[in-house]
Amino acid sequence: MLRWRLVGATTILVPVLLLVWLDDQHHGGTPGVWLIPMAIGFIAWGCYELTELLRTREPTIPVAMVMLAAGVAAVGTIVPIIARHHATVQSIGPWGFLALSIFLSLMAVVGHEMWKYREPGVSVNRIALSLFVVFYVSVPIAALLWLRLVLPNRWGLIAIVSIILITKIADAGAFFVGRRWGQRRLAPLLSPKKTIAGAVGALATAAIAAFVFLYLAAPWITDDSSFRVGGWTSIVYGIALGVAGMFGDLAESLIKRDVQQKDSSNLIPGLGGALDVLDSLLAAAPVGYLCWAWQLL
Repeated sequence: MLRWRLVGATTILVPVLLLVWLDDQHHGGTPGVWLIPMAIGFIAWGCYELTELLRTREPTIPVAMVMLAAGVAAVGTIVPIIARHHATVQSIGPWGFLALSIFLSLMAVVGHEMWKYREPGVSVNRIALSLFVVFYVSVPIAALLWLRLVLPNRWGLIAIVSIILITKIADAGAFFVGRRWGQRRLAPLLSPKKTIAGAVGALATAAIAAFVFLYLAAPWITDDSSFRVGGWTSIVYGIALGVAGMFGDLAESLIKRDVQQKDSSNLIPGLGGALDVLDSLLAAAPVGYLCWAWQLL
């Protein structure tokens, strides 16, 4: 089990780190351009898996329509990156573009239901579930991507990597500590394997990872002494991401428990599917974005 988890984690981590390196070294004057494939892939992959999960309860959810709506949301996510200096983009802002794209997604889904309408009782449910899929996945991924725009030089990449690294290390800490010392269940009805000891382990490892990465390593990586995250600030930041990550993990557990599925898919050895990898990040990314964008660090 552990071996396959490591294999699955490596399968995801290596391409992500490669894209981060390319975006640092070869972005051609458009920071974030190499991160766009990662954002599109995660949005498409996550929306498809979440749709398939929900279809176990509502089989009539139109997969093609949801994926089209997800594609519209993805366009709204990447436009602020590739056209960041355009006057219209600057006036509307990235969140304005995302809101517009989600509204267009909603109109597309509603239009599809109007065209397909035959009998009462299902249309509103399908519209709500379809929009939930798009919103649940695309907004956090957009927040993660747009951190590249919020901070100058390499600090935008540092912010992105910090969220991914700290949250995933917290996941690992919860797994190992919970397996070794976990007895009392954290949320037995939602996720029987999660324990209070595992939650403590997640927060502790998140705090340590944040301190090491942001306080010790980041100034050396960025070669920028003008900005530095304080030691205690980095620890609080790590704990905040750890708490958000656990919430995201339990949120996906709620969805899987409600549709009576163990994993979102079996695509990644030892880890399950995209949602099983993204679950904690989907909650941690907006928290991390707010911390950096509001200059709380």
